[in-house]
Amino acid sequence: MKKLKKWVINILVFYAVIQLLFLFLRHVVFGLIDVPEPYELIVQLAASGITVLLALLITVYLTNENGDA
Repeated sequence: MKKLKKWVINILVFYAVIQLLFLFLRHVVFGLIDVPEPYELIVQLAASGITVLLALLITVYLTNENGDA
């Protein structure tokens, strides 16, 4: 039961962090940067991938149980 609780907390933290990062990405980055048409999809995919990796790293840091943070 304790392991399930840990997984649920990790998933909820990840979901919250990724939603915040995608909100930032959508309104600030793509709202201010104009990318030429052929490269727009590539830039969006790369930014989405970086956002997911960043969200995973922040989730690991926030849910660190060792007290090293």
